[in-house]
Amino acid sequence: MAIKTWPPSIFPESADIGLKQDVQRNRSRSGKTSTFEMPGATWLMTLTFPDSSEWQGRPKLEALITSLRGGANRLSAPHFGRPMPNGTLSGAPVLAAAVMAGRGTLSLKNCNGTLQAGDFIGLGGQLLMVESDVSPVNGNMTVQVNPAVRLPQSAGTPIVWDRPHILWVLKEDEEPVKFPYRSGLYRPSFAIELIEDWS
Repeated sequence: MAIKTWPPSIFPESADIGLKQDVQRNRSRSGKTSTFEMPGATWLMTLTFPDSSEWQGRPKLEALITSLRGGANRLSAPHFGRPMPNGTLSGAPVLAAAVMAGRGTLSLKNCNGTLQAGDFIGLGGQLLMVESDVSPVNGNMTVQVNPAVRLPQSAGTPIVWDRPHILWVLKEDEEPVKFPYRSGLYRPSFAIELIEDWS
């Protein structure tokens, strides 16, 4: 398996990203529904690319997608809609304390700015959404995130706030990605679907 990094020279027309939660639902005969959150929430992403032409970079885009070899390779890419926080966090924040797998609360230190609800941060290769606004006190912050941390992380692990990348794999499909061609140099829009890879 090889990891291909998204080049900054290529831009999707749109990026639709969502978190698929793993929730077990039970409905009783009385009509009451009980739900249980399970570990395993996964990010999904659909990238749509605009109408283009041969001289506008379509060949490079096709080469990038083809290099994923149908899912044998991985794609390292950021959240295209919100690559940096709306808050003011910058610098080099780190975990102030170790965090166990399954936890959704992070203690940070070396924080010189805020995070806002909906901001994204990276931790150990995992993309995490901040659930509520938070400001530092003496450089420390306690941050609620979703999804929960998948793997234990030790104190001092860096927090990535500037374009945190995660690994994506092409979503399983019997049909390969098809690149539309038309007469002349016109190239119509097309889309690909990706799912987060935990490896």
